[in-house]
Amino acid sequence: MAECTSCCRCSEVCIAFKLGAVEHAPVHRRREVFTCTACWRCARACPEGVDIYRECMLARRRQGLPESYRRALLRLLSSGIAVPAGDVNALREMHGLGKVRLLSSGELKKLLPGVERQLRR
Repeated sequence: MAECTSCCRCSEVCIAFKLGAVEHAPVHRRREVFTCTACWRCARACPEGVDIYRECMLARRRQGLPESYRRALLRLLSSGIAVPAGDVNALREMHGLGKVRLLSSGELKKLLPGVERQLRR
């Protein structure tokens, strides 16, 4: 595997970094590894050919799921909405967006079998 030289070219093309959501550091060595948008611009920018996807997944496993993510997933499974925002379609209409049909918690549980049990551990 290629070795990261900490040149930070990955950060320079990172959407999360450009939006100010993360520190200037190699993508897979950040504290905020869960802010990755999975655009993988970082992988294309890496002059050393580091498998950044693999390194990010390893870093996520080491850090564990942030509590806010765990709560959002549990809300999603129980109500079909990850972020309590009231009437999602009213908010979408206010911003000129069309209505969407949200999945029911039953439909989500079929799509994500076993996830709820793992989150409640």
